Amino acid sequence: LVPHAATDVTGFGLAGHGREMADAARLTLSIDAGAVPHFPGALDLARAGAVSGGGKRARQALARQVEIDPGIDAALLDALFDAETSGGLLLAFPERDVERAVQRLRDAGTPCAAILGRFERRGSVPVRLRAAGG
Repeated sequence: LVPHAATDVTGFGLAGHGREMADAARLTLSIDAGAVPHFPGALDLARAGAVSGGGKRARQALARQVEIDPGIDAALLDALFDAETSGGLLLAFPERDVERAVQRLRDAGTPCAAILGRFERRGSVPVRLRAAGG
């Protein structure tokens, strides 16, 4: 199984790195915000105000490039833009291979392999953060 694209999720947060991938492919990355794995307690910390300045700046810088559905928890939004991430990978697989790729990653012991969303025909923005069912 070979991904179409991959990036590390570090200094620009998931939203920022997702935007880079979407721009390169001339597509829109539609992310299901509720499907994004996070460490236990991370959202509680964000709710308590423990968020990075880099994440705040990323959210401001990407304001016109990321469409945010209403109803997404504010702490989760902070995490999606946060530059202080775990250094995970964002991989784009052909749709026919996605389930198999996630299963292989899980079988290999990857702690948080998940399907976060999909690349779609380019819309008005490179990234859409969807609420559950959005």
